[in-house]
Amino acid sequence: MATSTPKGLLEALKLITTAPEASLRALGSARTAQVQRSRDLMRNRNFVGIGISEKTCGGENTGELSVCFYVRKKLSPNRVRGDAMVPPLVCNSGTKAYLTDVKEIGTCRLHAGAGREIKSGISVSHVHDPAGTIGAIVRTANRFFILSNSHVLALSGKAKLGDPILSPGTTDGGKLPSDLVAKLAQFVPFDRNGDNVVDAAIAEILPDRLADVHLQIPHVRTPVKTVVAQRGMRVAKLGKSTHETTAEVIDLHFRLALRYPHGVGLLSFVDQVLCTAFADNGDSGSLVTAVETGRVVGLHFAGSDSVSICNPIGPVIEALGISFAT
Repeated sequence: MATSTPKGLLEALKLITTAPEASLRALGSARTAQVQRSRDLMRNRNFVGIGISEKTCGGENTGELSVCFYVRKKLSPNRVRGDAMVPPLVCNSGTKAYLTDVKEIGTCRLHAGAGREIKSGISVSHVHDPAGTIGAIVRTANRFFILSNSHVLALSGKAKLGDPILSPGTTDGGKLPSDLVAKLAQFVPFDRNGDNVVDAAIAEILPDRLADVHLQIPHVRTPVKTVVAQRGMRVAKLGKSTHETTAEVIDLHFRLALRYPHGVGLLSFVDQVLCTAFADNGDSGSLVTAVETGRVVGLHFAGSDSVSICNPIGPVIEALGISFAT
């Protein structure tokens, strides 16, 4: 199986998901109708997301990449209406055709759900939200911060800078003032009308709690380096709920919509790293690392009973302007 995604396959994915109507009309009526049919499939309530992953046949990987339609439940063909069937092939704007696949991943949801130490893998939350996980201790200049998701630290973007952050988090018994460890410092705003790539925020650790900080990140080699995920890569995470677990990367271009709390509503995410399941409620914010190299891959934030989803780490670092504090 190729380690890089062919440009034509990426173009086919974009035609189905984000290409403007003018680009579709340029394909001609027959091709436009085919793309529109695929777009109509994504409005089905059973549809979860779309991406590019290795095609399976009879439960076995074939070694060939496909445009994959991810569904809550995979139905037998005799239970699916003809107009709801995924086409066997999709095309790019040229003449190249690509195989499709359908994979069942269940219903995806946000994965937010102790001790005195402040370190990667333990419970944390905004004072008014359920607990998630500290991904890592990061820094800008000589200031130290907790890295986690926006929906863990920042009320999904509805919080105010300076809001109290607790560790352990609220659902693990955290209370003011005894468990106050940090104050919300920054979060990446969500685009309600466009595509999002990261669900991330940082909270500055209080001066009187710096002595409790542990900089080591499980599974990560020092000096800390990052790596772009690859299909088939074995990855690991340490979360406050399921602790140390590993998984395999399935898709690097996973696109889905997730419903967020606090009136934020449905948000679209693109280019997410989709893995086999290795997390659960409360593990949101966990740092995801490559098992073989010990490099950081992403920031976990959501999943279902059969898959886990993380933001690629590069956009997280760029959006927040942080580095790892080791």
